[in-house]
Order: sequence, then structure tokens, then C-alpha cells
Amino acid sequence: MGDFGTNFFDKTVLIRLSPLQRKIISELAEKPLTLNELSEKTNSSVFTVGKQLSVLQCRTKCNCLKKKGIEKPLIKKIKEQGIKTTYLLG
Repeated sequence: MGDFGTNFFDKTVLIRLSPLQRKIISELAEKPLTLNELSEKTNSSVFTVGKQLSVLQCRTKCNCLKKKGIEKPLIKKIKEQGIKTTYLLG
């Protein structure tokens, strides 16, 4: 599954993530992707991937990443007019 984005993140951060979250990070380490592309590459539903993207952006009420000791968003999204929303490592 590649290096899980270890060029971008410390391995101690990555081991705290779920397998799906690590797969998302790994895919985004290759290049920015849309929600549908991430869903396809991870063999997960758009809903499931969308939820994990929210978690990885620290946009959930539960503060799931903070509970794992991760203070900053791991990914960000780019939303430009006329272009599909794309996610990339933050």
C-alpha cells in the first residue's frame, strides 16, 4: 500500500489512524483526488469515504483526531468554481 504518505507525516501519526484513513492518506500522497476517485480506490462507499474525509479535516464534532493526539487537519480540500472538489494532503 505504499509509504502511507510518510514523506508528509510522521509514522507515529499514521499508526493512530484506522486502516481506511491510512489508505486515504496513501492515495492522496500520490496525487489530489475527488471523493468519487477516493471511493473507487479504497473500495468504500462515497458516504464512508466522505465521513473519513471530514474526520481527517478535523471537521467533526467528536474531535476524533484530537482524541488520537493529532491536533492539525491531515488533509484539505480545494473547491474552485467549475472544478470538482479535490482533496489533498494538508
